[in-house]
Amino acid sequence: MDETGRASKEAEYSPATLRSVRLELNENFVQWSESSSSYYAFYFACLKQQNPFALYVVSLKLGFRNLDLDGAISVLKKIQHTYPVATLLLIMLQSCAATLMEKNYWKFRDKYNLLEISSMSDDLMFHINTIGPKRFGNYCDTWHFVDFPHCWFSHNQRKEYNGERCMQCIYYYLSRNIMLLS
Repeated sequence: MDETGRASKEAEYSPATLRSVRLELNENFVQWSESSSSYYAFYFACLKQQNPFALYVVSLKLGFRNLDLDGAISVLKKIQHTYPVATLLLIMLQSCAATLMEKNYWKFRDKYNLLEISSMSDDLMFHINTIGPKRFGNYCDTWHFVDFPHCWFSHNQRKEYNGERCMQCIYYYLSRNIMLLS
């Protein structure tokens, strides 16, 4: 390996780079956490340096493969301000653990519009399905969602039956789907 290649590899694997690299810019970054992935060594190096996107994947595995709500929530609390999808996952898992603080939920809802939340929800469901939850047992015994869609009556009056018609519906259905996927 020539000097340029060595310097490039050292820069790529420097602690600063591994801590800050934006893994989520690749839509398949969740798959990198599988030992069969050709990117596993890089993902693992990022994880050792506490990269927030690598930690997000850890929280997905804790929450959906291991059904460890407390572990997943603990990890997400450390990284929630780095990645909005992680904040959304934290809200959803807290609704499953019946520990969701209403003020945090409203704060998040006020920060993003309907299209952004819908897009984050799609990303989150894609990541959960990529992890491949065990699909046995679930969080139904503890699940509680504070914003039950009181909007259903108005949607029914307007003959809107598609399931995700407003912000309340998106949060409710996403939370319910996450509970059922666990």
